[in-house]
Amino acid sequence: MSDNSRPMAKGTEVVDSWYSEHVFYPYSGQITREIVMKAGHFTQVIWRNSKEMGIGKAVSRRNRVYVVANYYPAGNVLNKFADNVPRKVHTSYESRRYSRRIFTRTVDFQHQVSYHN
Repeated sequence: MSDNSRPMAKGTEVVDSWYSEHVFYPYSGQITREIVMKAGHFTQVIWRNSKEMGIGKAVSRRNRVYVVANYYPAGNVLNKFADNVPRKVHTSYESRRYSRRIFTRTVDFQHQVSYHN
């Protein structure tokens, strides 16, 4: 979940916030629950086996934005990180530049909501 003080959070801002957790991911060694708690948004965003994503946004009475994403199949499965989190091959700057090309739109969540069973 992401939280922002402006009612219109752009997709780039949300994804950049989740992706910024990459600094907590060790890319080698055993992955513990503590690591998942620090880097879980990042690892889920890039989880290789997740094929579908649903996203929702709500604005509170205090004008706080909450963004929630659900993935199918769900990621962050212990003992599956080596198969699903690609090794680091780009610098942080190169990755941010690439992700910004993909997530450049502000999504109108009121018109983009759909349900998947």
